[in-house]
Parts: sequence; C-alpha cells; structure tokens
Amino acid sequence: MQKGRWVEQFGLKIVPFEERPDAARWQGGPIYRAVAVFTTRDGSWEVSDTPGGIDQWAKDAYWSGAKFDGAGGDHNFFILALDEAGQPIPGKGLLFWQGAMTADFKPSDPRTAKQDGSENIPVFGSYVPERGEHGSWSGAVLGKSDVLVGVGMPANWHVSSFLVLQAVAAPVVPPVIPPGPGDTAAILLAIADVAEQVRRLSKHLGL
Repeated sequence: MQKGRWVEQFGLKIVPFEERPDAARWQGGPIYRAVAVFTTRDGSWEVSDTPGGIDQWAKDAYWSGAKFDGAGGDHNFFILALDEAGQPIPGKGLLFWQGAMTADFKPSDPRTAKQDGSENIPVFGSYVPERGEHGSWSGAVLGKSDVLVGVGMPANWHVSSFLVLQAVAAPVVPPVIPPGPGDTAAILLAIADVAEQVRRLSKHLGL
C-alpha cells in the first residue's frame, strides 16, 4: 500500500477487514484492500512541503486529480473503488460515517460511486494530532473492505483525504486430505532423518 507522507502524522489509519468488529456480517465476494492513502491541502494538487500537501507519486498516479471527480475539494473525504483489474467500479456502494465502528454500526452518509468509481463528502471537525487526537470520520466500500479511520481537519487545516480500495479475489483454500499409508511412511522417514542429523550434530558438539 502506498501512503502519503502526512498520513501517519495526521493519525490516519487503515483497519484491515479481518480486524473489523463487524467482519462477520459481510459474506462472499472479494476483499477490497487499501492500495493508496494520501492527502491534499487547500484543494491543491501541486507538490509542496505544506502540511498535508500532495506527494509526487500520488499526483502522477491519479493524473493531478483527474481520476477523482471534484478532486479540488479542500476538506473532503474521497473514496475510489477499483475492480481486480484496477478499473473503476461505477455504482459501487461507498460508506462514510462518524463515530465508532461497532458490530452493528450503520453508515451515516452512504454514497454511490460515480462513473469514475469515486465519490466524496465534505468533512468537518478539527483535531490536534500532536495531542494524540484523531478525526471522527471513517470510510470503506460496501462489502468485505479495509477501512480508513481518523479522517478530519488536523489543526483545522483544510485537508482532504483520499482512499483507494481495490478488489482482491478471495484465496482458494485447498481441501485437507488425510495422508495415506505411503504419505505416513514418508513423514516418518523424514522425522527419522531429522533425528539422525540432530544426533550427529550433538555428537559433533560434544553434547
């Protein structure tokens, strides 16, 4: 995952799907992994050292904001949903909410992705990262998704946060096949071989 240089300093954090308290409510389909998190300051996509300013890699990867409709929003939370091939998912459900994420939470501001696979909402609420505070907003896509938490306006600066989530096919777990007689014999021979090596090493070391 690519992270903007201000992400951790501003207290933004990715919660993996598996660690979500409501993970059990989502069944089937791919897992949407966070592949990029970054910020802009005052709606600008020009690289600068201003706190919250865009990074060169993000400017290049997302075409100076052209991949996000409304990318110049200066205190917004953007989510972009991509399929397994990295293509936008128009109409994908996007979830934005304030407050804690519980096993039965309900998103306060659900949205539907536009044709470019993205959508955004304005966010408010100043917080001071240096005091260990975090923004109150979180976001994810509908389904089995990682979550970005801690979004807000650090030091009341006009900072926008961008989260890019991409579908990853669920791994295929092969069935567990009990070992047959031949497999058991091979395992026992391997164990005996290891034991013999340990015995020789112990003798060599004088143990």
